[in-house]
Amino acid sequence: DANWRRKKDPVRYRYAEMKSSCVKHGHRIPDISLEDFRIWFEAQEQRCRICDKTPQELRRKLDIDHNHNTGKLRGLLCWRCNTGLHFIEKPGFVEKAQRYLSCP
Repeated sequence: DANWRRKKDPVRYRYAEMKSSCVKHGHRIPDISLEDFRIWFEAQEQRCRICDKTPQELRRKLDIDHNHNTGKLRGLLCWRCNTGLHFIEKPGFVEKAQRYLSCP
């Protein structure tokens, strides 16, 4: 049962979930051991690295953000910040958005 595994070892559960999500979406799987992932995951203290909110405040788990080309882990982010990064990384988007916002 997934709930039992999630409660027994939530970090291990997220590690497996991250790997299966990468496979599902065709992204490169981050090259990190479970032990190193546990250290990385727990060091962030369950807060979004951009807005500093907790999963309890958001009522949603944090996303594991990584570079889709290199597989390098960047940090735990809330879904809003993670989605925002998608647009910022898109070439030309920020400039177009700034032009739009400068219009009356």
